[in-house]
Formats: sequence, structure tokens, C-alpha cells
Amino acid sequence: MKTEHPMRIEPGPLKHVSLLAAGLSWLDQLRDCYGLLLREHTRQLDYIFFTLLFPCLFFLIFGVPEGTDFWRANTLLASFSAFGVIGVVLFQLAVISAQERHSHWQGYLRSLPLAGSALLTARVLMVISFSLLSILSIYLTAAFGTQLDIDPWTLLKFVACLLLGALPFALIGYLVGSFASPKGVVPLANLVYLSLSYVGGLWFPPQLLHPTIQAISVHLPSRHYVEILWDIT
Repeated sequence: MKTEHPMRIEPGPLKHVSLLAAGLSWLDQLRDCYGLLLREHTRQLDYIFFTLLFPCLFFLIFGVPEGTDFWRANTLLASFSAFGVIGVVLFQLAVISAQERHSHWQGYLRSLPLAGSALLTARVLMVISFSLLSILSIYLTAAFGTQLDIDPWTLLKFVACLLLGALPFALIGYLVGSFASPKGVVPLANLVYLSLSYVGGLWFPPQLLHPTIQAISVHLPSRHYVEILWDIT
């Protein structure tokens, strides 16, 4: 007698999420989700490659020619590091959120004894962790291609502020992914990302922007983010 098999749900990044049994604390769920997501993304070599390549090339083209003294080099390091971090956390979280929101896998996750806040927090921590690759590629490019002069303690504070300051942009990415369709999320995320970067003064000194854009710039999170980084470097 032939039996009918239920509809198969293709697994998403959390392929072993069924291991998150009922009774685990919120922190245990967060730890397990973060570990599974991190392992999944470290297997995607093309993702790692382009996460390293894009900010590095951008800095080579626009940053290295201008980094002729240590003050300019340090300022450019801050600006382009902010640009790279925002790109990773905002863009990736937007795409992940939009794609999984429209998948059967998301419905399966909701049926598990898994706190949604733990999964969201794990995703945010994962993309912020991967932004370290972007920071590393820009720092190495600046160290070998410009007159960069930054002591270890300042560098440590700089990286800490970069990672902590990435949180608002991760949440912006999540909001973009919550409203966009899987097909529309890429252009929308790019529009938000590039607008925050340009108007926020990450590409050009804010005083060189049009007065109208300058008036908008002071209210953007990207402007406050990069000004904190400038002060540190």
C-alpha cells in the first residue's frame, strides 16, 4: 500500500534547529542559534571573499590616493570602516529577513519552542561578527597603502565602537527586510545603504556637501556614527 509523504520543508541556515529543545534558557538558545548561523556562513567562501574584497577595493580606489599624511589616513580609515560595516550588517540582515519571511522554513521555526528574540539577536550578532572581516581588510589596506598612524589602544577602542555602533544599522536592515519582498529587497537595501553613506558624510567631508544635504546629514545615524569614529582616531 502506497503511503503519502507530507510536504517537505527545505531547511534554512538553522539546519539543526530541532536540537533546540524545550527547556533551554534564552541565553542557551541564543548561543546555539549564533553558533549554527556562524558555521553556516563560514562555509560560504564566496560571501567571505566579497565581504573582504569590496571595501578593500573601494578604499584602494578612493582612500589610498588621499591618505598622504597620518591625519588624513586615520580619518579615511574611520570613514571607510564605517562604510564597510554598515554595508555588511544592513544589507545582509535585510536580505536574510526578507528571504526567510517568505519561506516555509520560517513557519517551521515558529512552531518550535524557540524564542524569536533569541533568533533575531543571534542573526544580529552574526552579521556584526562578519563585519570584522570588512574592518580587517580596510585596516590592512590602510596600513600598507597610506601614512596610517594609530596605536594599539586607540585601535582597540576604534574597533569596539565600530561593532557597538553597528547595532542601529542592523536593526534598520531588519526593518527593510520586514517590509520588502525577496525580489525587491536588494535594490531597496542598496538605496538605504548608499543614501546613509553619502548623506552621512562617509564619502566626502560633510562641509563639502550641498547645504540642504548638510541640514539632513546631522540627523542621520551614519553621521553620528562616523563622527564618533573620527574623534577616536
